[in-house]
Amino acid sequence: MNSKKETPKRTKSDKIFYDLTRSCCPVCLKLIDAQIYFENNCVFLEKHCPAHGSTKVLVSTNIEWFKYVRSYSVPYSVPLRLTSKLNKGCPEDCGLCSEHRQHTSIGVIRVTNRCDLNCPVCCVHNANNWDLPLSQAKYMFEQLQKSEGTTEIVSISGGEPTLHPQIIDIINYAYSCNVTRCTLSSNGIRIAEDEAFVEELAKSKAYINLSFDGFNANAYLQLRGKDLIAIKLKALQNLEKYNIPTTLIPTIAKDINEDEMGPIFEYGLSKSFIRSLHIQPLTHIGAGGRNFNVDLLQHVTTSDILRKIEEYFKGRISAYDFVPEPNECFLTGLFLKGSRRGFISLSRLGNLHPYLDKFLNEPALSDKDVKRIIMEISMNMLMPKTAINKNTSLREKITYISPLLALSKKIAQTYFTTPKKQLGFVLSNLLEEKMLLVNFHTMMDKYSFDQKRLVQCSHHSVTTDGQLIPECADTLFHSKFSERNLLKK
Repeated sequence: MNSKKETPKRTKSDKIFYDLTRSCCPVCLKLIDAQIYFENNCVFLEKHCPAHGSTKVLVSTNIEWFKYVRSYSVPYSVPLRLTSKLNKGCPEDCGLCSEHRQHTSIGVIRVTNRCDLNCPVCCVHNANNWDLPLSQAKYMFEQLQKSEGTTEIVSISGGEPTLHPQIIDIINYAYSCNVTRCTLSSNGIRIAEDEAFVEELAKSKAYINLSFDGFNANAYLQLRGKDLIAIKLKALQNLEKYNIPTTLIPTIAKDINEDEMGPIFEYGLSKSFIRSLHIQPLTHIGAGGRNFNVDLLQHVTTSDILRKIEEYFKGRISAYDFVPEPNECFLTGLFLKGSRRGFISLSRLGNLHPYLDKFLNEPALSDKDVKRIIMEISMNMLMPKTAINKNTSLREKITYISPLLALSKKIAQTYFTTPKKQLGFVLSNLLEEKMLLVNFHTMMDKYSFDQKRLVQCSHHSVTTDGQLIPECADTLFHSKFSERNLLKK
C-alpha cells in the first residue's frame, strides 16, 4: 500500500524586517551589511562577517517608541566648507565630506590625555603624557570657525580638561572665535577642591558638564573605581555658589544606576544653576568601556531609562515628552520648573519641533525668540488640539497656566528694565534658569555602529589638523587610539 509523503510546511519567522544599513564587524572592523528587525517586542541590529561570524545587539526594548524616533526628519544644515574629498565613502572620508548630512552643532576639542581618575567605563584612552599646546588649540578653533562661521557649542574635553595648565586661556580664545557656548567636561575633582579655580571659571563664562552618576556610592565604585559622592556634592556646591550654568551627565549602566535617574532628574528640576541633563546609556568604547560588562542582548537602552523615569514620576513624564533628532542619537525634552506640580513638560503644551534648534543650538536667544515661544505655548494651551486639553481638568489647566503667566510677567519686567544691547542675553539666561533641557545621547560602538545614523551626526571631534569627524567615527576608525588603530598594535 502506497503512502503519500507529507508535504513540508513553511513556518513563520518571529522576526519582522525593518531596515537595512551598514555596520562593522566588532572583531576586524570591516564594513558589512546589517539588518534592523523586530523580535519579541524588541529592536535588534544583526550583522555577519565572513571571517568572524554573526553579531546581534539589542537596540531598543520598545518597538513603537523606536518607530516614533525614526519618524522625524528635517532638511539638514550644510557647513560653510567641506575639507575632505569623497573617495572611499562613509566612514572612511570623514573630514567632513560631501556624503555627510549635517553641520557641526557641537564641536569637541580634546585638550589633554591626563586624568586624575581611572574609570572602569572610560570612553577614551588616557596615556597621561600630553597637553594640547595653546597655539594648536587656537588653530583648531580657527578652522572650526571657517567651517561653521558661528559654532553654537564647543565642548572642551580630555582626559580631565581642568588639569590643562592653560585651560582658562583656551576657554577665552574659544569665545573670540564666534563660539556661542563653551562647555567644559569635568569629573569635578578640581572644581570641588580649588575654589579659586571655580571663581576663574565663572569669570570665563564657561558652562560645566559634570559627570554625575547619581547619589549612590556603589554606582561610583563600579563605574568610576572609587566613592566620589562627597567630591560630586562639593563640586555642585561650588558651582551653585558661583552660579555657573551646569549640565549633569549621568552614564547609565544595567543593574548599577538605572534607579538613580529619577533622583537625578528631580535634583535638576530643583536647582536654577542646573540647566540641563545629558543622559548617556553606557557605550562599549574607550579604555574601560570597551570591556565593561559587555552583554549585547541585555545592556541598558534609552527606552529602558525612559521607562524608569516614567515609573519614578508615575506617568507625569512620558517617553513621548522627548522629541527626536533625525539621526536617532539625540532626544530632547524641555521642562518648565517651579509649578505647583513641580514641573511642566512643554511638549504637552505645544509643538517643540519648530524651536528645537533654538533650544539646542542658540543659547543666546533673541528677545523676539523668547517672547514668541512663550506666546505660542501659552496660546496652544487654550486650543482643543493640545494634549493637555484632552486629558486634564480645568483646575489642572490653571495649575499649568500659573507658572507660564509668572514667567511671562518676569520676561515683561526684564524687557522694560534691561538695556537693549544686553536684552537678548539676559532674557535667554532667564529662560534657561526656568527651564530644564534634558537630552539623551546614544553613542555608537563597534557593536551598534549604524552608518545611516553616522551620516546625520552633528556632534564632531575637531582634530589637531582642523578636520571635523563625527565623534563615534573618530572613536572607532580615525583617532590615534581608535578601535581600528588599537587592532594594529
